[in-house]
This record gives sequence, structure tokens and C-alpha cells, in this order.
Amino acid sequence: TKHFVDPRHELERLLVDILTSLVHHLSAVEDMVQFGDLSLLFGAISTPCARHNKLWRKAAAETLLALCRYNLNNDVIDFVHKKGSIGFCIRNIRQAMEQPPGEIIEIFSTILDCLKASCDFSQVLMEDFSSGGGYKLVYDFFIRLEKKGSAPQTGEAVRGTVDLVGDFVLYGFNGLKPTLTDER
Repeated sequence: TKHFVDPRHELERLLVDILTSLVHHLSAVEDMVQFGDLSLLFGAISTPCARHNKLWRKAAAETLLALCRYNLNNDVIDFVHKKGSIGFCIRNIRQAMEQPPGEIIEIFSTILDCLKASCDFSQVLMEDFSSGGGYKLVYDFFIRLEKKGSAPQTGEAVRGTVDLVGDFVLYGFNGLKPTLTDER
């Protein structure tokens, strides 16, 4: 018997392969910055979408994370900052708070991974996250999960978010140095 392959998933997989291959090359990333296409990826990862389009959100997230791994640089960070992409994502998440918790965590995960990667170059995107109300949004998300009760997926969502935030607070442009005191 032949195994049925969903054409949408095949197309999505092909697109992800092409896009992630492209962002391995600095010239492609420079073109994305020059023509503003990079802001489309931030929109795609954070805009609420119908269930059948979630695979495109994952495709955009994989592309963005590949870009962060292989060709993140000051020009990309400057573009993301000037376009207000982090604030845009925060506003989109706030509007999507009624979505299932797992979806919100996927969006948070991609954004926080991008922020962690950017810390090797600059603190500006972390500041954008802070000034855009990102920390307040994480707090609001926890409160929302707590009010939802003790459903199994809520517990998983809380653990996932705590792990993300725990990883997130370990990153920064300037390392945290321990304070030495002579208290005994």
C-alpha cells in the first residue's frame, strides 16, 4: 500500500529547507534586511492563525532560528530594532492570549531564543523586549495559566514557560558578577 503524504506538509518542508539554506548565506540575510523581508518572519511567528496554517508559523520560526544561529549580526539586530519587531511580537502575543497555552509558548520560545542569540552582539533587543512590556506579558501569561486551573496541559505550559524564562534570565550582554561581601 502507498503511504499518503499531505501536499501541504511536503510544501512546508520544502520551503523550510530552502529558507534555512538561504539564511546560511550572509548575502541572502543582507537581502532580507535590505528589502524588509525579515520583518515578515517576525509577523509570521507571532500572528494568530488558523489551525491549518500553524505549519507556516513553524516554518517561519525554524527559518528565524537558523538565521540567528548562522548569520545574526549587528545589521540584522539594527533592522529588528528599527522596525520594532520585538514590540510587534509582544503586541501580537497579547492579542493572542486566548489561544491554547502551547501555542503561546511556541511563540515565546522563538522570540526568547532570538533574544538570547542577539545578546552576543548587543543588549538592544533585550531592551526592546523590556520596554515593549515583554516581562509584564510573561507575568500576565503565568497569571492566566494559574486561573485556568490544574488541567494537565496547563501544568505542562507552566513548566515550559518557567524553563524558557529560566534560560532567558541567564543571558545578557554584560555578564553578572557575584557581589563579594565580607559578612560573617
